[in-house]
Amino acid sequence: MTAALLAASAAVVGIVIGRFWDQRAEITRWQRDKRADSYQQLTGAFRTSYDTIQQIALADTPDDHIATVDNHVWHEALCSV
Repeated sequence: MTAALLAASAAVVGIVIGRFWDQRAEITRWQRDKRADSYQQLTGAFRTSYDTIQQIALADTPDDHIATVDNHVWHEALCSV
């Protein structure tokens, strides 16, 4: 009887420890994925900003649309990183 109780309690303790271990690993994986997503958004915003700067530099005449370009996408992506 004592051996069965010891085995059952060891199994429950093992399950609890395994759950905490799995939760910690999942949190670490989620943080890594979010960091990668942030860097991907940052590179996309950089490319968009770079293309806008290139359009402004290559423009022959002043254009009201190009002059009012807001760079909020780049700033939001940089802040999220």
